[in-house]
Amino acid sequence: MRFLFTTSRKPVARLIRRICGESSHFVIHFDEHFTVLHSHLPGVELDYYDRWVKRAKLVRVLSYTGPLSKDQMDRIYCAALDDYLGRPYDYGGLVFGLFALSWNWLEKTAKRNLWASRNALMCVELAEAIRDSGMLPDIDWPDALDEITPDELCELLLESQYVVEITGVMGD
Repeated sequence: MRFLFTTSRKPVARLIRRICGESSHFVIHFDEHFTVLHSHLPGVELDYYDRWVKRAKLVRVLSYTGPLSKDQMDRIYCAALDDYLGRPYDYGGLVFGLFALSWNWLEKTAKRNLWASRNALMCVELAEAIRDSGMLPDIDWPDALDEITPDELCELLLESQYVVEITGVMGD
């Protein structure tokens, strides 16, 4: 399993990068199944990696190196699909988050994303599938994943002894 941090030339990606950092998108790559699970403006979708990667620019690639068996990884894959596939994108959470981050208001005033939906997801919230699986027990997960940027999620995942960054795969 890999964790991909990407960007694109789309206007929304440019806006997110301008406010949040180098990456504008988080994707879970289930390399055993040749698929990616991601939440973008049409909602949470599953796509074939080879088709999806043609539309994205890989910024950082992390790989899970932990002790889970193939059967355990397959259960995580199925649970992620059952729990997240087809859910809508969290437009309210995105707008509030970008506004709050651009004015440094979230840290000073709101303390939480007031427009976040319980059912809809931004891309970083797909990390719930990783958190809830227990595959990275050595990470101190934040209470609300909708309040962190893709770059912050990347740094959080790298805190685990079971995650390593892969270099030299930008053209992968």
